[in-house]
Amino acid sequence: MAAAGLWLADLIVPGVHITGVPTLLALGLIFAVVTVVARPVVDAHCFYLYLVTLGILSFAVNAALLMLSAWIAARLGLPLRVDGFRPAFDAAVAMGAANVAIALLGDALFRFRVMTSGS
Repeated sequence: MAAAGLWLADLIVPGVHITGVPTLLALGLIFAVVTVVARPVVDAHCFYLYLVTLGILSFAVNAALLMLSAWIAARLGLPLRVDGFRPAFDAAVAMGAANVAIALLGDALFRFRVMTSGS
């Protein structure tokens, strides 16, 4: 799902430039690994800030993780550019919207399949 969100961010967010499908897939993998490793640590330290900001801080955390992923991708020689924190924040919002849309679509397809299976 990270690659789908990154693709949407590349399409609609000025300042996020991803060149080619292999780069998109590699960046999706890098972002997934960075999220799995770093997100629990950040979430544990920022729990009360999440409560105070009603979860809006999660977009800033995702933006920071995206910038970290872009830095790692640049070190690996992947053609990717994020032009600063604001485009990264906008990309985090787009990625969140894509994840919600994919989850809702998957849930709707699952419910349709269960209802039509005749069990």
